[in-house]
Amino acid sequence: AVIGIGPGESFWRSPEASHFIRAAETIVGYKPYLDQLASEIKDKELYKGKLGEEVRRTNYALEQAAAGKRVALISSGDAGIYALASLVFELIEQTNDQRWTQISIEVVPGISALQAVASRVGAPLGNDFCAISLSDLMTPKTTILNRLEAAAKGDFVVALYNPQSKRRRQMLNT
Repeated sequence: AVIGIGPGESFWRSPEASHFIRAAETIVGYKPYLDQLASEIKDKELYKGKLGEEVRRTNYALEQAAAGKRVALISSGDAGIYALASLVFELIEQTNDQRWTQISIEVVPGISALQAVASRVGAPLGNDFCAISLSDLMTPKTTILNRLEAAAKGDFVVALYNPQSKRRRQMLNT
């Protein structure tokens, strides 16, 4: 199961996410996200990764699932929005390992940051909107700038993801 645990507090987590976490034998995720689940996963096999190790964590989760274990691969927010669900399917598509193609995958949605923030600031996403990541790690800066310009021309409310990181601070100044 690829699970979105929401934006932090347990009350933001869906009952379905909690169910899949309880059912898993192996929990895989970025260390700070697993730390948020500490009391719920203390008796489970854990694989805590670092920031930037998304491919390594996902490969590990797929290997464990292919070996027959019930695995929960943890993302913050929603697993399908700038998170690990798409990476899972990309890696399965790229693999020559037939075991991976036989894994039953469940994507468990979570509350995304854009939903959480919108609810707290007065529902600005009540009409057409878009989400744009400012991370240029996998998307060229020119593509990001073109998307921002198109969204502005289209009069969209824009939810910005990944505005900066330790290595990347310039996009907000562009």
